[in-house]
Amino acid sequence: HADVEVVGHGVDLASDDLPGLVSSIEEFYNVDIAEFDPQVPDEDWSLTLTGQVDTDLTFTFEELTARPTEHWYVTLRCVGEGLNGRKLDTAVWTGTPIKPLLEEVDPGGTCGCAMLRAEDDYFVQFPLEALENAFLAWGMNGQPLPTSHGHPVRVLVPGHWGETNVKWLTEIELLDEE
Repeated sequence: HADVEVVGHGVDLASDDLPGLVSSIEEFYNVDIAEFDPQVPDEDWSLTLTGQVDTDLTFTFEELTARPTEHWYVTLRCVGEGLNGRKLDTAVWTGTPIKPLLEEVDPGGTCGCAMLRAEDDYFVQFPLEALENAFLAWGMNGQPLPTSHGHPVRVLVPGHWGETNVKWLTEIELLDEE
């Protein structure tokens, strides 16, 4: 994904008080609750959509990255930050929307919600409405997604705190109840 031009990175806004529009990978804030970041090679990774679906569906990294690719500017903010905190950064993320994957499994269930699970056993529940606007990212600022940011794939859900944007995503379970 080195052909992705990161527009705004390093832009000079002629002010000592304003950073560039896009944070560098090295400077992008990072908070983990796990003792160590899972090391998941691309060829060993898969994402399964399961639960209240017609048929479980599993994607390999190769299959996921072959889907239509988009580049989204997304800003993440740490939930633990106070007013005017510095754990707020923007990157250009490369990936694919979740909505077409959800449509392929025809989600059922009565709660209209899903549990996202990660390689490190972290999990977060979302309403399906939020996931319809979400994104599966495998790249960051024109580079492969770093391990510390969820390599090989993480989710980005607009309007939700950085903490809930699951890194090292492995499963989307469609639920029958919350």
